[in-house]
Amino acid sequence: MSSQTSQMICDFAQAMRVSDIDLSGELSVYVLGHRVAVESTPCHFGGVRFWFLCPFCERRCAVIYKKGCRLCANGRYRSESLSPKARLLHKTLKRRKRLGQSRGGLTVRFPPKPKWMHESTYERLRAEAEHEEGDILADLMAQLAALSTRAR
Repeated sequence: MSSQTSQMICDFAQAMRVSDIDLSGELSVYVLGHRVAVESTPCHFGGVRFWFLCPFCERRCAVIYKKGCRLCANGRYRSESLSPKARLLHKTLKRRKRLGQSRGGLTVRFPPKPKWMHESTYERLRAEAEHEEGDILADLMAQLAALSTRAR
């Protein structure tokens, strides 16, 4: 895999959004030292929406990066580069955060039900998180067992 294909969208230092630019009359702008055409489309309830035209593929996009649009720059979202196990861990931690946990990872007890959350929602989310954590723990135990058999 080349280094270009492994770049992620969030890795680009500078990205420009159409809303960041004053488009008073001129339909092209200079972004990061390059002239980029701007196109407008009408909105359903009046007004217009402005789009950058990618200098490489001429695709409409709201965000433009140093190397063009997301597709031309071979940008990837961070979740696309995570393994299935890492995605499961991220999902579980995100669910714990939704339940009100601010730190501690999977090793701390579940937080009490937030006062704004329905009891049934809290119980469902907690049961889902406990099930996922069981899967993560079982996978870790299998990895440890494999390591201990190799050490012998």
